[in-house]
Amino acid sequence: SHRRTPEGGYILDLIPALPAAWPALRATGLRARGGVTVGLTCRDGKLTEAQLLSDRDGAFTVSIKGHQQQVTLVKGIPMIITPKPGG
Repeated sequence: SHRRTPEGGYILDLIPALPAAWPALRATGLRARGGVTVGLTCRDGKLTEAQLLSDRDGAFTVSIKGHQQQVTLVKGIPMIITPKPGG
């Protein structure tokens, strides 16, 4: 995503849209701005898990279907995000 917070931080939009032809998806090694490598798992057309691995320590905003949460990533340590039901 090219979006940034008012403070200049990166907003990571995770699967804003998943084509109906891909009801299940597993992708690894996707690069996001800000030096983050992303892995995604989707089932039944919905994101079930995201793994974030950053090249640097920092705060990021993660957006999943418009719901945003702040996360602090530590260089080299993966973070697993599991969307809340209905989110």
